[in-house]
This record gives sequence, C-alpha cells and structure tokens, in this order.
Amino acid sequence: MTSSRLSRGRSGAVQHQLARYFLTLQPGDRLKPVRLLARDLRTSVGSLSHSIRELERTGAVKIDRRGRIGSFLNQLSHAALWRLAEGGPLVIGLTLPSNPRFEGLATGLKKILTEAGIDVYLVFIRGSRTRFAALRENRCHVIVTSAFSAEHLSTRRERIVLELPPGSFVAGHCLYFQSRALNKARPLRVAIDRDSYDHASLAEMEFKGLDVKFVPIMSSRLERLLSDGQVDVSVWNSEEMHHFSAKDFITRPLSDAIAAKVGLKNTSAALVARADCVAAHAIISGLIHPEELMSIQGKVISGEMVPQY
Repeated sequence: MTSSRLSRGRSGAVQHQLARYFLTLQPGDRLKPVRLLARDLRTSVGSLSHSIRELERTGAVKIDRRGRIGSFLNQLSHAALWRLAEGGPLVIGLTLPSNPRFEGLATGLKKILTEAGIDVYLVFIRGSRTRFAALRENRCHVIVTSAFSAEHLSTRRERIVLELPPGSFVAGHCLYFQSRALNKARPLRVAIDRDSYDHASLAEMEFKGLDVKFVPIMSSRLERLLSDGQVDVSVWNSEEMHHFSAKDFITRPLSDAIAAKVGLKNTSAALVARADCVAAHAIISGLIHPEELMSIQGKVISGEMVPQY
C-alpha cells in the first residue's frame, strides 16, 4: 500500500471521529482546543487540522475562529455529518403499522428526517422485546416503543433519547372479554403476547392472584382468537378493537390500581438508541421536534394526510 493511500485512510478515520464529535455540539458551542482534541482522537495536530478543513470545505461544518478566545461551531449539517459518522442510512425499528396512530408516527419520522437530508430506513418489528433485541444486535440505530416498555427494558447499554407526549403511541388500553365465556365454570383463559412488554405486563398485573390461565399468543391473531372463543379475555390497544360487536364482547378500562401505577407511560412513544451511538442521539435530539412530529401524526389520524413511510 502506498503512503498516499495510507494517508487517505488515516484522514478518513479522523473525519469519521470528528463527525461524531461535531454531532454532539450545537451551533455556538466552543470547540475543544486542537491539541486536546487531537489527543482525544489519538491523532496528530496536523492530521486533525487537515480533517477539520476538509469538513469545512464540504460544508459539513462552519467554524468561527476568534484567535485567543478560541473557535466556535457556527453551523453544522446533520446529514453530512451522519454520512461521515455512520456511512449508511439511519435505521429505525417501529411497531407494525396496524392503525393510523402508528402510521402517523412512521410518516412523521420519515418525513422530518428525509427533509433534513438523512437517508432513513424504517423497519417494522412486532413486539417491544423483539425491537430491543434488534437494537442490541446492531440491526437498528433507533427503536420506538412505549415509554413504559422503554423504561423497564432499557439497560446501561441503551438510552431513551426522546419521549413523546401521552397518546403518541396508543390512545389507551382496555380489557376485552368474550361474553360467552364469563359464566363458564373454569378459569378464564387470558391472552398474553410475551413479545410485547406492555401487553404481557398489563395482563399479568390485571389478573395477578386470580384463577386464570395465561395463553401465549401472537398479537396479530388476537381478534380471531377472541372471536373464535379460543381465549376469553385480553388487554389490548383500544383503537384496534373498536369494531368488535358489542353483543359479543364486554369492554372495560384497566383497573384504577393499574392505571395509577402505570400512568400514561403506556400511551407515550419513546425513541431509544444504544448508549454508545452518539450520532443517533444527535440526529434524533437535534432534528425531531415533538410538536412537529405530533402535528404530522394528527393529520394522518384525521385523514388530512396520506400515510407515507
């Protein structure tokens, strides 16, 4: 390998590290002194200075140099810095787009990030536990779950980057009983989706200490299983069950004790990233403004906007 190729390789590696560093800053922030930054990135002052000039030349950053006062970040391009930092699309794992609220969330994320110049891929994964597994296996940069799931499933390896307002994930949860099963002399068969932290936890809390039998299910089959009488009761998202016939099903809200314990965390969406993926943190916190995202979601729910994701 020639010395020029080695030089380009080193330069690229320094730019990669620099891009991650700049993504942690806001316009107006003071930069670390060059010598300290070179030490942190384990490179020479000359290589660092050259890489900074390259980032300026391409428009990834604009720097205001003020002599003895120091240098300040004047402007940054999230899209350009993301490409340098990660070298590929931003991958976000979401729940299945089974209702307008989920579709609105997907549409809003796609629209905001794409308009900012970020190449984004949305992947749809059933179950919050499965989405966390995908995040830990580096198959996603970011996942979306309820805030309730995010708080309980996150470890030191993950970080909740953004929590959205109540109602951003689901409108609420209710209990759905198959009316024909209520008078039968046997334990109630309670549907439980172990892949969904919300579904499993709420069901276990609701029926703790009662004479019931938990029946493992896939959430996509819940409506059929209830209709066919294969399960007697389930906790589920109220928006996806509103079309059930009132004569066949009895609906009631979660018990007061459970509602008080959980609060509105099960209705709020949370965006979670790996703790060490500073570039993803910067993109989400820097570009996703909750009021804008909620506005787009609301338009999709009302039918004013066609879902596009």
